[in-house]
Amino acid sequence: MPDIRFFIAFPFLPSLLSVATPFQGDCPALCSGHGRCFGGTCLCDYGWWGDACAVRACPRSCSQRGACTPGPSGRYCQCYPGWAGPDCSERACPNGCSARGACVNGTCVCEQGFSGTDCAQRACPAACSGHGFCDSVAGTCDCDAGFAGTDCAQRLCPGGCSGHGVCHPDGECECDEGWVAPSCAERTCAAGCAAHGACVNGTCVCRSGWSGDACEVADCPNLCSHHGRCVHSLEVVPRDVWREGAAWGAAVAPGAAIAAATAGSCLCDEGWASIDCSVPTCPGGCSGRGVCSANLTCVCEDGWTGPACAEARCPNDCGGHGLCHSGVCHCELGRYACVPRPTPRPAPPRAAPGPPRAPPRAPPRPAPRAAPGVFMSLA
Repeated sequence: MPDIRFFIAFPFLPSLLSVATPFQGDCPALCSGHGRCFGGTCLCDYGWWGDACAVRACPRSCSQRGACTPGPSGRYCQCYPGWAGPDCSERACPNGCSARGACVNGTCVCEQGFSGTDCAQRACPAACSGHGFCDSVAGTCDCDAGFAGTDCAQRLCPGGCSGHGVCHPDGECECDEGWVAPSCAERTCAAGCAAHGACVNGTCVCRSGWSGDACEVADCPNLCSHHGRCVHSLEVVPRDVWREGAAWGAAVAPGAAIAAATAGSCLCDEGWASIDCSVPTCPGGCSGRGVCSANLTCVCEDGWTGPACAEARCPNDCGGHGLCHSGVCHCELGRYACVPRPTPRPAPPRAAPGPPRAPPRAPPRPAPRAAPGVFMSLA
């Protein structure tokens, strides 16, 4: 019997031989309909072999990427690693895609719910949205901090808004009144501490030089050295307390009112002056009617007296026979003029009489002028 491999390699020869050579003898099973009978021998068609051409051969000789192996229903291709398909012409996928996907030219196209190069891992919803870790065994997301939901797509608000606000989808808190973002965990401060302090849980911690609930009050320099009081707004001092002091030690007249004290300025006590009431001075600044000496006593101008040069002095001190009150003498009983009257000044001497003066002469009268065309006589 001719070698069947020869005809497998050259499948067209049986047709040529059948034409060139007459039919001779019977073949087994008439070659099973998969070949031609020639001299009692079956010349099998491509893909079939055996005496009766009843055994299917390996397709395409396994593409030279596998071994043609006998099996119960015929030969089949046992592909080499990395190759697959009936004829071993397709690239194989890892682990056969774990029976959870289709292999397309060596790449697994996984079924829904599975992932990985071999479709062996469970897929997480939306790949955890890029905000978490996927547990490939359970197929669940372990979300990063600040995200939630089965797919980690939901943003969380800081601290859940601390129970003092509403969390918006963008992850920002809308705080209730009196609470401040981002987490609504801290209370707001009055007027934002006027930019002169820090808000700590609803209380202003003021910077140096400022005070008040909202750090809105400017402190006085050196706290007025404890020799005055700090005035933080326009303030008018009543007349009956004028002697408490004056702004920066200025003199204040009796019965007057102190006004126009500016915010954060010192209203100094009696005997103190300067912007922070740290400089001792004469009482009342000598009322502007004297000079403050080195020992802090007033040397009053003429006509004024008193510790602050604020009292008018009486002429000649009432001659020692009366009381001086506001510059006016009140004489003792029986003294109608305790103040000596000034000595009258003598009148200047008159000039001695001289000879009588002649009456003034009258000015000469001008000569009359003649009218035009009229001649005047000289006689």
